[in-house]
Amino acid sequence: MADNIDNSNMPVNEGAESLVGALRFLFVALRVIMVILVVLLFRTGCFTVEPTEQILTYKFGKLQVDTSGEAVYTSGSSKAHWVWPQPIGNTLKLPSKSIPMTIEAKRFWHEKGQSVIARPGEEDKDSEDVLTLGKDGYVITGDSYLFHVKVTLTYQITNAVDFVNSFYAVDEAGNFSEKESLALANKIIQSHLEQAVTIESTGWDVDNAFYKKVNDYRSAVKQRLIKDIDLLGYGVTVDRIDIKSEDKMPLRQVRGTFNKVNQASTEAQNESNTALQERSKILLQASESATQIKADAQVYKKQTMSLLENLKELDQKFGKSSHRDLMYLYVDEMSKVLEQVQHRFVIRQDDKGKDTYWLELGPDKYKKKSAEGDENASE
Repeated sequence: MADNIDNSNMPVNEGAESLVGALRFLFVALRVIMVILVVLLFRTGCFTVEPTEQILTYKFGKLQVDTSGEAVYTSGSSKAHWVWPQPIGNTLKLPSKSIPMTIEAKRFWHEKGQSVIARPGEEDKDSEDVLTLGKDGYVITGDSYLFHVKVTLTYQITNAVDFVNSFYAVDEAGNFSEKESLALANKIIQSHLEQAVTIESTGWDVDNAFYKKVNDYRSAVKQRLIKDIDLLGYGVTVDRIDIKSEDKMPLRQVRGTFNKVNQASTEAQNESNTALQERSKILLQASESATQIKADAQVYKKQTMSLLENLKELDQKFGKSSHRDLMYLYVDEMSKVLEQVQHRFVIRQDDKGKDTYWLELGPDKYKKKSAEGDENASE
């Protein structure tokens, strides 16, 4: 009989229907929000690498590597990367290999006070102020001089993994303290730089280290620092060591003496350079003259040898010839030569066999007069 009950006449519960509709809307909204949250969650794990960066990724504090075994992401790899969002994973950004990092060691420099700053007009005078040890920084050279110097180091992070393992620490939240860790790295590398400068300075005299051979001194400090850092595996490469001209000076108590000595040394060096230039000029001129003399001598030698060979050949050919034969040959050759000029050469023999030589020294109009004079001379 229940199947025959007509529900059309039963009263409708409008409140229940409203509640069902609201619940349906709420469930749909929650689904949408959950999808959005999941998208945002995965979106926070996406990252790109700028040209000035290199990035390491971590999962539960463990360094992650890609399929090729590479742990460092650089701008040369794909455009976008993904890592598990925090707190599961995180990223660590470091300066790229091409970014120079600089550290300035000021431990050996003076404090800016009246005890070290030269007063007007006192640049060439030694100060009478007392040197307070421990207040101002300085290096001690091999010849027992105290000297102020500032040294600047330029380096790059070439092995990010070694660099992070050497200097980076995790904070209470499980994240890397990037700023503090980088400051710690600079502080430790600076201490190595100061140690290298201190030890290397003891093997140099003050003139060579800071005046005459500054580049050699910088190179020696660099090599000592590279040896120390490579041994510890910090993951950095030392690029260069710089000491600017304004970053080195003697103590004010001996500054005047140093200035005078340096001025005299500079003048002597200038005179030496001038003398060397003059020497080079004289040597060059002497070398050019010697080359020319040798060349002339070689030409003269060849001419002399050629003449000797010709005389030897003539001696072998005509050494046993009579005077008449030689004269005939001589005249024959002379006639060939004189045919090329205006005046002619004439030879004849008189009845007694005596040779008579005529030279036509003038034009043809004087031929008759010369012939008459010759006849008179014969009579």
